Amino acid sequence: MKNPQQLTATLVVRYALAVVGSALAIASCGPAGKAGTAFGLPTPQLAEVYATPLVIDWNPDLRLQIESALSKGIAIVAYDGSSIRILPECKISGAYDFAGTSMKQRMLRISDTNVGAWLLPIAFSSKSKLEIAPELDRGKSLEVALLFSGRLTATSTHVKKTDLLGSCTGATHFVRAANLGAFAMELSTPGGDRSAVDVFAGSSQAPSTLARAERLQEGSLEACRKVTPLDSSPVPGCDTPLQLDLAPLSDPLPPSDALSIIQGDTSWVIGACPNGVEAGSETKCSAGALLKVLDCEKRDLGACEDACNRFKYQFSCGIYGMLLTLTAKKEYAAKGHIGPRSPDEARGFALVEGSCKSGDVRACEYLGFLLCMGWGTKADLPRSVPLLTNACDNAKPLGCYALGVAYSGIDDPAQSVPKDDILATRYLLRACATGYSRACWRAGTRVFTGTGTTKDQPRALALLKRACDDITSDACSTLGHIYAVGELDGTKFENKTDELLARSYFERACTIQNGAACSEYAGALFQGCLGPVDVDKVLQLYTTSCDLNHAFGCMAAGMRYCSGDSKLGKDRSKCVMLIKRACELKNPHACGLVEMVQDPRTEITVNKQTCDKAK
Repeated sequence: MKNPQQLTATLVVRYALAVVGSALAIASCGPAGKAGTAFGLPTPQLAEVYATPLVIDWNPDLRLQIESALSKGIAIVAYDGSSIRILPECKISGAYDFAGTSMKQRMLRISDTNVGAWLLPIAFSSKSKLEIAPELDRGKSLEVALLFSGRLTATSTHVKKTDLLGSCTGATHFVRAANLGAFAMELSTPGGDRSAVDVFAGSSQAPSTLARAERLQEGSLEACRKVTPLDSSPVPGCDTPLQLDLAPLSDPLPPSDALSIIQGDTSWVIGACPNGVEAGSETKCSAGALLKVLDCEKRDLGACEDACNRFKYQFSCGIYGMLLTLTAKKEYAAKGHIGPRSPDEARGFALVEGSCKSGDVRACEYLGFLLCMGWGTKADLPRSVPLLTNACDNAKPLGCYALGVAYSGIDDPAQSVPKDDILATRYLLRACATGYSRACWRAGTRVFTGTGTTKDQPRALALLKRACDDITSDACSTLGHIYAVGELDGTKFENKTDELLARSYFERACTIQNGAACSEYAGALFQGCLGPVDVDKVLQLYTTSCDLNHAFGCMAAGMRYCSGDSKLGKDRSKCVMLIKRACELKNPHACGLVEMVQDPRTEITVNKQTCDKAK
């Protein structure tokens, strides 16, 4: 291996997308060629994990099939690590959004057949007509130049087998995303240090096979130089699929949050261990150490701690820090934001910051996000914006989402970053297009009201439904509100209200374990926005909301036990307990009621309300 550092930079291409549950050996794809093991680690059960194969070594017919499938809707495939079949007659509703980037280049030089077989299993298979391996044995190297122009992302981030329609025998994965651009492969004599641009500039006439003229190219440097992050569609000549992000057909992941968007990336391990697995159990490149790294990329907190502290993998320290901070935030939220914060929140931030300073690009995206949100540290939007902008320009969803939040002025009373509704909406739409469903919710509300963009309610409803389908409870609740009362933030709904549809969306929102959504559902029921008032269901929903640490839900449930307006009747002790709980959860109105409800002489009534539907 001539240059481990050069190889490391390029290997990120292969695993730069979400690799949750994958291992170093899963680089096989295409109709021919078998995957064995790589660096002493076994191939995993690929039907159960994510994979991100390069497709530049696929035969032309198969590449055309995947291009066609991506243009017609969400592509479904049968993939087992050693072969892939496109299933054009297997259908699922949805499409792909495109997010452009500035041109990014990656360069890979392969002089070792084992590394080549791991990266490009089809090109290096015994059935390949490219005959690359013998050329490497004669002292040549394979140079692979990649130019990236943007990313296609499916409008659905989770697909179940039960959702599929048509001829779907053998289906295992769907294409969740695809990196587009141009590529060139060339056999050359070792020496020099050419960049990807140099390889493309070396010949404008690409032969049809690599074996015949020692060069294969698709796309052009001239076209790729025209791409920008503002592109809303792929640029012809720089729109070849280079790499797929395959997600397994399975049940949805837990509700969308920052934890769910952490992207795995195991490729850098190869550069850290250019000679593969070492003997011994405690060395940095032992099988045990590498397996800890892989488990860390699956968001395993304990494995990340070992990979970072015990085996000193700096890139694992970045994800470990992010997991520490976000886990501490989730635990604090689960307690209703009361009591002391975990020191892990600040410790995690320090790890992320240190990893970014050491050159971990992914950690810099995380650092910008944490600085923007004020998680693990004091919010510092001016410091976060350059980090987030760089991440968003490279189509990273957390970077785009955090910029949207920053420019919308959310939770920033000091307005340390000037509010800009146009920029906020633009960044949130880009975050949605790159796969973060919570951004689709925020963008949908802004498109509905015309905030920072042209009002377009059909598009807004599609964005909100997309987020709701991806288990973003706030989006489901927003749809319930729109269909129940016919407005959102003062903007009238252009269609008719629909009580049944509103109820179904509220039900979904509450089922996702969102206390605020359960409270809003209860309020809509109590006001008669969803048909005849059901006071027992109202109390049940407010109680559920309180169980989820929503202060208003506790207060509302308590008031109903004081008034006795359900079949459970009056229960002063429960009333007092729930009102006190609401006060503990920092609801000032509840705190003002505590003394009053403790006095048994006080009569409590709940005022009847009517649904205030938009006229």
